[in-house]
This record gives sequence, C-alpha cells and structure tokens, in this order.
Amino acid sequence: QQLKDFVYTRFKNRQRTWILPNGIDFNVMRPYSREEASDIGTRYGIKTKYKIVQVGRRHKQKNLETLIRALKILGNDYSLLTSGKGDAQPYKDLAKQEGLSDRTVFIESIKNEEMPLHFAWADCLCHPTRWEGMSLLIVEALASAAIVVASDIPEMKGLINHGQNGLLVKNYEDPQALAEMVRNACTDQELRNTLQWNARQSVEQFEEGKMRELEASYYDK
Repeated sequence: QQLKDFVYTRFKNRQRTWILPNGIDFNVMRPYSREEASDIGTRYGIKTKYKIVQVGRRHKQKNLETLIRALKILGNDYSLLTSGKGDAQPYKDLAKQEGLSDRTVFIESIKNEEMPLHFAWADCLCHPTRWEGMSLLIVEALASAAIVVASDIPEMKGLINHGQNGLLVKNYEDPQALAEMVRNACTDQELRNTLQWNARQSVEQFEEGKMRELEASYYDK
C-alpha cells in the first residue's frame, strides 16, 4: 500500500494502477515442529534457552547493531543467529566489545527451503529494520507461523497487526525497548499462541497460486 500511495503522487489514473506482489510457495514456507528443526541448534553450536534469528544484508538499513546491544540486555539465556551478505566484521567487533561473541553466530546465507526450519527452531525472528520495501522475508516468516518482532514503520504495518500476528517496536533504535519486545515474544506463551495461530492466515493473499490468478486477471483486463 505504501508503494501504491507513492505511485499515485506521480501517476494519477488510479483505475490503471494495479498491484502484483511477489507470491510465495505455501508448500515450502509452512510451519514445522520444534522436533523437525531440532538439528539447527546443533549445526551452529547454539545451546541457550532462547534463540533469535535475524536475516538481512549487512547494512545500516537493517539496524543489526541495535539488536546486538539488545542481546546484551537480554542476558545469558539468549543467543542470536544473524544471516546476511556483506561485511560482518564491524558487527563481530561490536559483539566482541559487548562480550557476546559466544552468543552471536554470523553466517552468510540460509537456503530458501531451510528458512521455515530456522523459523521453527528460533523463538523469534527479529527484524528491526530502519526502512524497508515490500518485505518478502516477513511474508515467508508469517506463512511459516514464525514469531515476528519488527520495527513499527509503515512498511511493516502493512503486514503486521501488533499483538495479532506479530509484534511492532516503536523505539526500534533503543536496545532496551527492542530487548523487552523480544523477551515478550520469547517467553509469553499465551501471546505466542495467538501470534502463531494468526500468522499464516494473515498472509494467505500472497500464496503463489493466488498471485498467478491475479496476474492472469490483469492480462484479461
């Protein structure tokens, strides 16, 4: 919707402005049980009680440094697995400076078909991005019934209804605020049940088959 509103500032004919989002394969992006994902922690040597996963390129946009500082506040029960391309060294240096090297694992990528297994293994996906486009990552995470914590920005509000299918952090530049929301996401079982129950159905409109039908209808028009 945010992109559509922007287009309207340049292209005034609303009847000829159509949205065709990327579709996702709901057979690949689906919920898994903790048991099915149990080997993920062994793969990375992560043994803490709570696991956070973050996915995104190593760039100021993704706000990884605030998440690392939030990890320190969360304490020894929490670990972070962060995946993304780009220079990880500044973030590794920050993790070392904060005494978090043993609880922060940096990898370059996760195979697409393994993403839902990582979502099932982690206690939450944290995405404290400063700005974003149409986030396919969030759609995939919700389709996989992940617990999602994201920045309270318009692009995320288009996908996440706070307290219903995910959690939004207003002060996403504040490590304390981010840590508190992540802690709620990981430990409040009643809240987790609600978020997981609503997650997949909240993004059903992005199912690949529905997107193909929508695209075909545009050609018909």
